[in-house]
Amino acid sequence: MKREAATTASWISKPLIISAIALTSLAGMGCATKKYVRNQIDPVTGRVVEVEKSSKDHQARLGQLDTEVSQADEKAQEADKKAVAAGQEASKAQQQVASAKTELSGQISGVRDEANTKFAEVQKQERMLDPANYKQVLEDSVLFGFGKSVLTKEAKEKLDQMAPNLAKMPFYVVEIEGYTDKTGDVNYNIGLSQKRADAVVRYLTVEHQIPLRRIHVLGAGVLKTDAHDRESRKQARKVNLRVFAPEGTQMSSLSGTGK
Repeated sequence: MKREAATTASWISKPLIISAIALTSLAGMGCATKKYVRNQIDPVTGRVVEVEKSSKDHQARLGQLDTEVSQADEKAQEADKKAVAAGQEASKAQQQVASAKTELSGQISGVRDEANTKFAEVQKQERMLDPANYKQVLEDSVLFGFGKSVLTKEAKEKLDQMAPNLAKMPFYVVEIEGYTDKTGDVNYNIGLSQKRADAVVRYLTVEHQIPLRRIHVLGAGVLKTDAHDRESRKQARKVNLRVFAPEGTQMSSLSGTGK
């Protein structure tokens, strides 16, 4: 009985022992699995978390970069607009400069031409004012009564014909010389010849506004002549008028030589 009881107890205890061993093994395996997971999986999980965090950081950085690129593009477009506007302004300025140069060139050319024209006119006037270039263009005379220095009607008419011709010339000089016949004292004749010349000058300047600066006057006294007849003495009581003008001036005598 004791042996049976012992045998029975031994068979009963074997499953329990096996179960206990199995549980113990399972427990050991569970501990081992956890340890494996802890040693193998957890580091991977940590790295995954780090990668996810790094990815989020990269995404955020990429978003920031996109914003910066967009802003840079806007600035570049604005710079392009300003560059285009600046180019247009520069082109406009160049056109204005070219136009100003053309206008200035025309003005300079005009001023040069005007200066050359005026210089030519001055040279022409200098030639005209040079006494060496003056030629006689008219000669005539008016007669006076015996012992008289008053202009006769005929003398005034002749001077009236002469004055308008003088007014047509820009440059001229009038020589007026008074004479007498041989009758009388020498000094008396000089004074009388001067009065006759002054009478002609007075008539031309007062009645016809001939500038006095253009007149040269002289009382020459007795007219020297070999003739002594009555007609010769009549012709000696006179005032001669000679007009000088620059060479090339055309002017005909009023009524012949009148000597």
